[in-house]
Amino acid sequence: MLPVALHQSLRVGSPGHRRYCMAERRQGQRRHRASGSAADPVPARPRGRLSKATLAYRAHPRYATGSGPHMTQVDFYILPSADPAARLDFACKLTEKAWRLGHKVYLHCSDAAQRKDLDARLWRFKGEVFLPHGDAESDHDAPVVLGLGADPGAHDDLLVNLDLSIPAFFSRFARVAEVVVEDPAIRLAARESFRSYREQGYPPQDHRLQRL
Repeated sequence: MLPVALHQSLRVGSPGHRRYCMAERRQGQRRHRASGSAADPVPARPRGRLSKATLAYRAHPRYATGSGPHMTQVDFYILPSADPAARLDFACKLTEKAWRLGHKVYLHCSDAAQRKDLDARLWRFKGEVFLPHGDAESDHDAPVVLGLGADPGAHDDLLVNLDLSIPAFFSRFARVAEVVVEDPAIRLAARESFRSYREQGYPPQDHRLQRL
C-alpha cells in the first residue's frame, strides 16, 4: 500500500522504476528509462491509502478526468515472485480495482485449468468481496469475464492477459495488462511480447513492484 495525495498527479511504479529490460544487453550497456512526466490527475475520492494495483490502473488517461480517442496502453507488471500463481492473485487485485471504478474486465486465460483456478480465486478474493464474474462464452454481459480467446463482446476497457501470447483482439481495449513473474518461461514469453507490442506501434510501459 502506498500513501498518495489524491489531488496531485500520480506516478506509477517504485522509485527508480525503469523500462523492462526485454531486449538483450548490448555490449554490456543497460538502457535506463528517463524520468517520465506525471500521470494525469485522478478524480478525488475518499482520503486513505491506495494499493499499487489501484495506482497502476488509474494512471491511464482514459480513467482520469479526460476523455476522447485513445490508443491502447500496454503495461507490463513485473512482480517480485517466481511463483506463477502470483500472476493470478495480482490479476484479482487489478480486477477488483477496475470493477470498483465501474469498468469491465476481460481476463484472457491460457487454458481451461488456469481459468478454473482464477475463477476459484475470484470467488474467495478478500472473503467479504464478491466480484461478479463468469465465463466469456456464457456470461459475456458480466462486468468481469474469463475467456479462452472468445470474442470479448462489449468488453473494451481492460484486458488482463494471462496467456503467454498476445491475443489478436488486444487493440480493441483501452488498456492491456501483462503480468510477469521471475519464472524463466514466463519471462521469455514476456520479452517476446514486449518486442511484438513495440513493433506493432504500441510501446509498452513497465512497472516493477517491490511488494505483492
